[in-house]
Amino acid sequence: MNHFVRGNIALDTLPALAELTTLGGRIIKFTRRRGKLLANGVPVTTESEREVSRGRIFFIDELLFVDYDRVFELQSQYGDLETAPLLGTPWPSSQFLSHLLGWAEEQPQTSFFAEYLNYTNLAYMVPGHDDELEPVKYTAFIPTDEVVTASLYADASDPFLLDEELRNTLVLNHLVSGRLYHDDLKAATTLTTLANTTLTVTTSPEGEVEVGGVRVLGPHTFLYNLGNVYLVDGLLGVTDQDIVTSINEFSHRDGSVQQGSKTKLDLNPAVEEPRTSPAPTQDSTPSPPLAPPTTTPTTTTSTTRAPRPRTTTASTTRAPRRRTTTARATRRLPRLTTPQPTSTTPRPTSTTPRIRFETRTEISVSRRVNDGALETVNDSSR
Repeated sequence: MNHFVRGNIALDTLPALAELTTLGGRIIKFTRRRGKLLANGVPVTTESEREVSRGRIFFIDELLFVDYDRVFELQSQYGDLETAPLLGTPWPSSQFLSHLLGWAEEQPQTSFFAEYLNYTNLAYMVPGHDDELEPVKYTAFIPTDEVVTASLYADASDPFLLDEELRNTLVLNHLVSGRLYHDDLKAATTLTTLANTTLTVTTSPEGEVEVGGVRVLGPHTFLYNLGNVYLVDGLLGVTDQDIVTSINEFSHRDGSVQQGSKTKLDLNPAVEEPRTSPAPTQDSTPSPPLAPPTTTPTTTTSTTRAPRPRTTTASTTRAPRRRTTTARATRRLPRLTTPQPTSTTPRPTSTTPRIRFETRTEISVSRRVNDGALETVNDSSR
């Protein structure tokens, strides 16, 4: 509407500083500079004038009344109408999941969930269209890094990286079909996650919203026209008992995530000698865990996991269409000065001290995998 004016007007006959009102109610001021006609500073190609039935057409090189501030304003207000750029990786059939991964990787407080999502293969559970080819929208409730680290144990590997079933359960319990705005999160409303669990929405007298007993942090974020994202301060659908059970089940495995094979883990705090042999691949057989020394059990004080250095050696066992992260360092905890028990490897209980947020600094740097070829990581800062 702001590119049309009423009347059959020949612009080259307009006097200097002439003003015309558009059908949208905006004012266009015409000026001349070095023989060129300008409409609000935008050059008008008068030589390309075309006469049509009951009017004229002129061509300009820019949009009128549209600038970056206006675009930003529109994105803030109507971001749910903006078409998402088409992503070919990592999950072409699930644009919401692909864009959610990119969004989570960019946020400083969601790096843990991004890492877990990076190792999933759940595109078939989060399709972009239904059977009638109608687009499907989603809502994601993403736990912050502080929440995730509060659920981990200082003397055990991350179970969400070792246990594929637990990791998939975590991801699916934080995804809901349908785009939910803040007004949709009303008290007593029930939501069904993609893991088929039920979440009940409650509100406090102060107006705070909780989903499944977990507080929702702030307003939603538009993920283009694909769905909405909320930050939450708790885990949904995963209990502390689930985490402890998974740690006990995978206590013999280490913290590296590989497709098709797992390597052994010795939870006995000991310093491992530097490895001289190449890292195991899918075809190699993992070494058995080290047996604990036969000594009399004594009481030891708990230790805090030292920050582990990052490496830039990409795993060669990932599936071609999956994204990959750099391999984790294999350095063990420092050896304790007191003897270790002769029984089986100690397992965490509900009283085991939790890992502190600032001690877990080994977040891997993700790189995409295309057609089975690993992207070379060159980072001189590491």
